[in-house]
Amino acid sequence: MEAYFSEKFDKNPFEKFCDTYSAFYWEFDVLREIARQFSSLNAVGNSIKNNIPSQNIIQATYFLKYKCNLYKNIEVDPVAAEIEETDKWNKSPFEALLVIIRQIRNNLFHGKKWN
Repeated sequence: MEAYFSEKFDKNPFEKFCDTYSAFYWEFDVLREIARQFSSLNAVGNSIKNNIPSQNIIQATYFLKYKCNLYKNIEVDPVAAEIEETDKWNKSPFEALLVIIRQIRNNLFHGKKWN
């Protein structure tokens, strides 16, 4: 994923990809459904740091959960501390989804290796 971004965009490839294509990809129902499913779970942790999610992941997860109209009102009970984190996310919903996917990918390929 990052190799593709780096080849297509020089500096800040991930952010430039998201800036360029966010609106297009966010129109896909399947991606919004994936975002809904990921945001319904606890924020994904970093496997190297005792499975504690970064602030970036927390903000992305809660932004999708509360600000992206992925749920019917009755499905999500707001939690004040979580809603507070959504205001700190200033990027697109698509980028929030990709940040979560990238963390999962990094956990799988770079995280702790068990025998």
